[in-house]
Amino acid sequence: MYEIIAPPFTLEFRKMSTKELKQYYEWFMNEKPKRLKLLDEAIKSTKGFEKWNNDFSVDSLTSLGKWITATKKRKLLSGDLTNETFSHAIDAAMYFGDVLIRTNNNLTWHHNINTAKNDADYGQPVVTRNSKIPCNPVQLLVAFSYGLFEGTKKDTDLIKTFQYWDKSFRDS
Repeated sequence: MYEIIAPPFTLEFRKMSTKELKQYYEWFMNEKPKRLKLLDEAIKSTKGFEKWNNDFSVDSLTSLGKWITATKKRKLLSGDLTNETFSHAIDAAMYFGDVLIRTNNNLTWHHNINTAKNDADYGQPVVTRNSKIPCNPVQLLVAFSYGLFEGTKKDTDLIKTFQYWDKSFRDS
């Protein structure tokens, strides 16, 4: 059974203390292997995705985009993502970030803590090279999930998003 992600802190990063932000980043990085395993199990237990290959290849993102599209859910009254869909987005973001890193060895996960509090990525785990041009996979995947509902995104946009960031990192 898929376990909904449960961060130990609020996700209102601008309201968190520096100590809480550091603890959140440590939790995120420590939780990542477990979450990637849960994501793999969730995908493979979905009809039509039993043979999904979680090899961290660019090609695997095509199937991941299709799976997110097939499993997305919204709360009827508010229109917000369900906790499960939000959790899937965070898990998929961890995977997406790792694919970026594995295909470009100059990239790493970085804690975006030394920026202004009004920075969109403040306090969050980002993928970057030398702390420049941060890519926030969690924001990307949550926005992707909302976009699927709003009709502004389709499953193939995940691989296009990857290609954009991959090119941006290689060109910088």
